[in-house]
Amino acid sequence: MRLFLTLLLAIILTLFMAAGLALLLRHDPGYVLLSIDQWTLETSVAVLVLFLIVAFVALYVLLRVLIGLLQAPRKALQANRRRQVSRSARLLNRGYKELVEGRWKKAEITLLKGAEHSATPSLHYLGAARAAQHLKEIWRRDSYLRKAEDASGPDVLANRLMRAELLLEYQEPANARDVLLPLRKGDQVHQPRLLELLARCHQSLGEWDKLRELLPMLKKYGVMGDSALTELMTKSYADLLTHVAHTGTVSDLQALWNEMPATLHADEGLLLSYAGHLQYLNAADEAETLLRTALNKNWSDKLVVGYGEISRGNRAARLAVAEGWLNDRPQDGYLLLTCGRLARRNRQMDKARGYLEHSLKMLVTPDAYQELGEVMDEAGDKEGARQCYRAALNLLTGRMTDKEGVAELAGEGPDKLPGAGQPSLTKEDPPQPSLTQNPEPSES
Repeated sequence: MRLFLTLLLAIILTLFMAAGLALLLRHDPGYVLLSIDQWTLETSVAVLVLFLIVAFVALYVLLRVLIGLLQAPRKALQANRRRQVSRSARLLNRGYKELVEGRWKKAEITLLKGAEHSATPSLHYLGAARAAQHLKEIWRRDSYLRKAEDASGPDVLANRLMRAELLLEYQEPANARDVLLPLRKGDQVHQPRLLELLARCHQSLGEWDKLRELLPMLKKYGVMGDSALTELMTKSYADLLTHVAHTGTVSDLQALWNEMPATLHADEGLLLSYAGHLQYLNAADEAETLLRTALNKNWSDKLVVGYGEISRGNRAARLAVAEGWLNDRPQDGYLLLTCGRLARRNRQMDKARGYLEHSLKMLVTPDAYQELGEVMDEAGDKEGARQCYRAALNLLTGRMTDKEGVAELAGEGPDKLPGAGQPSLTKEDPPQPSLTQNPEPSES
């Protein structure tokens, strides 16, 4: 089609030029004589010019046809290559769509089909590796990862990161770490994804000192979104607090707390964890000061229950502080529970019973029943204690009925009840349900 259009355009131009030349030469057509050996050519200028134009056009068209014929095989190959690349791109899109949909086997087959002729074969192999891992075909996964690395040439960062991520998902943090550590050089030292994966490796392996070095860098280089970074740092520092509490001193623990980002100091879970570790290291007074200060700034049901679970130190002073809060919050069920606990630990049993019974009028919790049962048990009321213990147990399991003579709770599952299986700050007393990290209780 292109050749035809070129030829047509040449003919049209020739006709226009001939017409123009005829107009110029209509009065005097001119005379041309060519003599070659015995041959003589006589013609007008107009005819000669027209002949030369036609000859030039014919020669040009002939050359274009010959060049087109010579280039035809190469152009055919290029067109075929473009079709293959386009097909590979479609297969890549379809394969990743199948990955997102969880159709692992189809995704693996689709991605491999387009890998050979793709402009980005490493993406095909990386996707196939993820699909193979979901299918538990680890040898195939490793084979695809090697192919992806070979296809990517000298730029292996993306492939190594994907390999490490897959190893982490398959619970192989040591192997993932070994893949990542050689990448920390040159411009890649502060690569965000590399830092994030390394932090996860060190956390899984319990390499706390190395994790501690990475955490400030995670924040400095904007490794991830604010919420994801806060979640990772919260979990990491919670593990670090536990590690330091069991291997270091109070000073080490306090140094780690001061090293933490200020925004994490307001996290109630970390506050309670830190207070519990302080108590574990015989620094109950510091734990009490920490929670009291936090409660005076921002009241929290979770923290006030944690305050009552500090069992060491000056219990009488803590009871006085809690009763001071009670003057402003006389109907706070959580605070009444804390006052009851502290009164019992101060051996003020009548006051403890009053606080706990009042707490149960405000809200029904297994902790309050447990504490009240212990108060009754120590007072010799075995039947009352038995009913309280049963009520606490049934409340935790969601089987509370009016037959217990204490409360009515029907149709609630354990996941909606308070006090289910969470650690307590108390170290001296026997383990008991804690409200510090539990769902909200039912209102009485």
